[in-house]
Order: sequence, then C-alpha cells, then structure tokens
Amino acid sequence: MRTLLVKHRNSWCEDCCDGITTGLSPLIYQTGTYLKREGIDVTTLEYDQFPGDLLQEYDCLALFVSLAGLDDNLHHLRVAKKKGLHTILVLHDSFCVEEELMIDHEFIDFCIVYPEREIALKELLLSLESKRLNDVVGIVRREDGRPYRTQTRMPSADLKHLISCAKILAPVLAKQSYTHAYLTVGRGCPHSCSFCDLRRTPVRKRAPEDIIDELTLFQKHAGLKDLISFIDPFFGADLPWTETLCEAMLGKGINVSWRATTRYDLLPDIPLLRLWRKAGCMKMGLGLEHLGHPRLKKVDPAEFRLAVGRLQKCSIFPIVSIIIGLWDDDDAALSELENYLFSLGRIEVVATPLMPLKGTPLYEEYKTKKVMNREWSYKDYRKWGYAEVMLPTEHLTKDEVLNWMQRFHSFNGPHRGSAIWRKVAVLLERVNRVF
Repeated sequence: MRTLLVKHRNSWCEDCCDGITTGLSPLIYQTGTYLKREGIDVTTLEYDQFPGDLLQEYDCLALFVSLAGLDDNLHHLRVAKKKGLHTILVLHDSFCVEEELMIDHEFIDFCIVYPEREIALKELLLSLESKRLNDVVGIVRREDGRPYRTQTRMPSADLKHLISCAKILAPVLAKQSYTHAYLTVGRGCPHSCSFCDLRRTPVRKRAPEDIIDELTLFQKHAGLKDLISFIDPFFGADLPWTETLCEAMLGKGINVSWRATTRYDLLPDIPLLRLWRKAGCMKMGLGLEHLGHPRLKKVDPAEFRLAVGRLQKCSIFPIVSIIIGLWDDDDAALSELENYLFSLGRIEVVATPLMPLKGTPLYEEYKTKKVMNREWSYKDYRKWGYAEVMLPTEHLTKDEVLNWMQRFHSFNGPHRGSAIWRKVAVLLERVNRVF
C-alpha cells in the first residue's frame, strides 16, 4: 500500500502550534522519515498547487492541516475519496472536533488525534494493510458510517521516534525559500493551567543529535538561520537536556538564532541561561497570562519579575504572553495588568483573547456559568481563531476587549522611546545590577 502525506506549503502544522505561515513546518517531514524507517511506503509532499494528478499512484492520502487552512484544503480529501483512496485527516488543532468534521464531511475516513500522531498514523496504515482496524488507538474511524473515537493513546516515554528529517528535507530547501522555521523539540507539560489542552501531560524530548542534524541543515539557508522557533510548551522542563542540547550545538559549531517557551518558576539560574544565550537563544517566552486569576494560572508577580530580570541580564529578550477577556475582567483589572507589564522593562507582549478550548476546565467553567449558550463547534473556532475576541466579559463588550488587546500589542511599538519608558528602563537596570 502506498501513502501520500501532503501539506500546503503555507500551513503551520506542529503539535500545539498551527496556522498560516511563510515559514518551514517540518513535522510532516519528520513523520515521513519515521514512517519510512518503520517500513511503510510513504511519500511526503508540500504543495502550492494540489497534485491531484498524482493520486492514481497511491492507495491512501493523509492531509496535514489546521483549522485556519481547512476551507482551502479539506476538499482535496474529497477528490482522493472519489478516486478510491483511503482518506486521513491529521488536524493540528486541539479542539476535539474530529467527530463533527467527519459528520459534516463524509469523505473523511479517519482522523488522527493527540498525542504522538506519528505513531497513531503508523499503526493505522499498518492496520489498513492487515485489515485489523479494531486494534488501533488514538484515531477516529467510522462504524456503520458514524464517527467512533477509539481509546485514547498514551503518550510515549520520549520523542526519540522523531528522528532527523534532514535527508528528505535537504532537496526541498535547495528549491524552496522560507522566511523562518518552526522545529518541534519537545512536548508535554505536567502543570494544571485551566485554559491549556496539554495540561498534565508528561514531558517528552527529542534526541539532541537529531535536532542538531536538522539545525546543521537549517544554518545553510539564510531564511532559516536567524529565526527558528523551538516548538515545545515547556522547553526548560528538563534542564540537563537543555544543557546537553546547547553544549552539543556549540560543539558542532551550530550558528543559528532561536526562541522557545518555558515556565517562569522553573527558569534556570544565570550560568545555564548564559549557556542558552551562547548557543543562540535570542528570545524566551514566559506565560504570565494574567494577574489575580489563580483559576487560570497561579503566578507569583514578584517571582515572575525576577525571572524576567534574569533573562534580561543574560541578553535574552523576554516574551510575556497574556490572556485577556476573562469573565470578571474590567478596565481596572486590565489597567493593573498593563502597569505591571510596564514595570517589567523591555519586553515583548503577546496578548491573546480568551478562547475556552474543549476538554479544558476553563471550557467547563464557562458552560457552568452559562456564558456559552451551546457547545462550540469547529465552525466557531475556525471563525474566531486566536486573534479575534469570542466572548464579552461581565463588564466589557467584545469591542472593548479588542481595544485592550490592541493596546497590549502596542508594547512592541513606538511608545518604547517615550520618556516614561526610558524611566522604566533606568529602574530596570538598577534592579538588574542589584540582582
């Protein structure tokens, strides 16, 4: 059985991170490399124009896509189904909407769900050859025409199955230019933030040597060399692993710039941060989310400030993520948050409007409060996305929340040259000296 893995070139499809992009999203190539190693006859292809004329050569089509790219790409599975292929949707969004999609689109035979989609896809393809579908976990399949979600797959112990895809990616990069790259290096977070769909999941990391092999390829291409995002919800969860990775990068002469995200309360001390910086870390994301909302995420503002200061001291630019538009948000609460952010000094702010995700405690809380008058569908998530305001608060309209979001985004704009900002920077410098 021959399988074709496809993804539109402008789709960003990494676990927990997805959308429309001009960057390289290599998870599909890592998946293809893994499947080949497991003895599966698979071809991996990114397309600008869908290669419908190639379908007659294959028995199965697996489409990698996110909700943001669904309208423009999902119909390719319809074309494949008409030609007699098995059709598989690998939806890189955590909205628990696979059954809905399969009800609305009868041409989808299977969906792959979290976690470790590569392993679930391997087992599905092997089962299609052996005709033993009942043994596959981590998928949605059809029973009597209706979607049926099989047993949830347990996360693997690590991500060592995601071996380097540099061999099959090299000819792609020789022909195609990208402005930046996303590179999955780890998965999982054991913490319990109520808004997060990856909460209480075990930490898994890829083998450093496989990451190094891909970075060696990336640094040969100007568009990738200086802007690489390490995709990992908790980069610093295993500090010895980060040390091994950074030391290996330096030992191999890897010269790239990268960014990642981690927890403020487990940020390492200065020596390891300086190693991160020496190995090319230019920015590090920390999730503040909000002030005074322990149900969302418990944050110690004083400790968070110290963590930001450590990054600044090591010349790693802090990216502070916040969530606004909680039910009890008002102008006073958001002004307090704004003042706190100003006090942190030179930072980048990523403001996201509240989006309760299915399967999270926050979603259930909003249902209980009857803020949502029905279950949300993939159409709701597709319509609003992470950049639009989905709900008002008890005190603010959606437009008012949107105005606040734009105001927070202005932290990354011209106001940083203002007299007030210069005073804040001077105070921050004094704090750094004391620290």
